[in-house]
Formats: sequence, C-alpha cells, structure tokens
Amino acid sequence: MEDKTLNRHKNISRIGFFMAVKICLFEKYLNFSGRASRAEYWYFRLFVLCVGLLMLSMQLLTGLHHFFNSVNFLINIIFFIPDINVTTRRLHDINKSGLLQLLIWIPFAFLFLPLVFYGNFVKPYIGFTVSIFMTIMLMFIIGVIIYLIILLTRKGTIGDNRFGPNPLMPDESTADM
Repeated sequence: MEDKTLNRHKNISRIGFFMAVKICLFEKYLNFSGRASRAEYWYFRLFVLCVGLLMLSMQLLTGLHHFFNSVNFLINIIFFIPDINVTTRRLHDINKSGLLQLLIWIPFAFLFLPLVFYGNFVKPYIGFTVSIFMTIMLMFIIGVIIYLIILLTRKGTIGDNRFGPNPLMPDESTADM
C-alpha cells in the first residue's frame, strides 16, 4: 500500500508556462468546473501581465495610442472569460466556491446604485460624507484583494474534493500507461 502512495506522489504532474496558457485559452476556455493548480493559475496571470506590458511598451514606443488602446481592449475582452474561469477553478482547488471572486464587485454596486435610483437626491450630500464612503469602499476593495491573494496562493486540497480530482495527480487511467 505504501508503494502505491509513493509511486503516485512521484508521478505528480507538472505544468509549465506554455501549457498553462494553452489550457486556459484553448482547452478550458468556457470550463468553470474542476480545479486549477497554483502553477496553472499563476502562469496564466504572468502571461496576461506580459501581454499587458507588451501592449503598453508598444504604445509608448510607437506613439500609436488609439490603435494599441483598441487592441488592448480586444485582448482584455478575449482574456475576460479565461481569467474568471481559471480563478474559479483555482478557488475550487482549495475547496472554495468560485463565487468568492464576486466580492470585489460589491463596492461598485454600493457606489453606483444610489446614483442610478436617486439621481439628483444624492447631489446635496456630495462632499465629506461621500469621501468617507469612498474611503470605506476602497479599504473594502483592498481587503478583498488581499484576501483573494491569500486564498489563491494557498496549496490546493490534497486528493479529491467536492469540485473534482486533484489537478496535480495524473488520472489513474493514464498513470499506468
């Protein structure tokens, strides 16, 4: 029994930079189920950061601000769904719901809903009260970002969890081959 456990841990599958990008952009583009390892998540994050820095440097070097703003907008649209799904699958890996990433949107609802529903009613109160409110919302956003970073850097659940098998362990069917 110990030999199987040792052999299984020796066969831990590793994921590289290009494999993570391939999985996130092509293989699991619309897949919000299952789990993503830390490597898959952070390599995809690094890829998105590199693409953003490339677009920024091209914009600064060429001076074609409008063109690269448009290209960057299209790239952000393309990366939006994979970004949400890899974050969801990463949260699944630590046995948390992918809906936790929605916490970041709560302050925006509190900021814009009063303006939508009350319109001119809010205008007399703009000033000190709004600046306190905005400060509280900013602190909430920073707190949620720190909380999510802590969660996203945690080691995944060992073995299977309610969201699926461990992404670091190869399938039993392919491990024997």
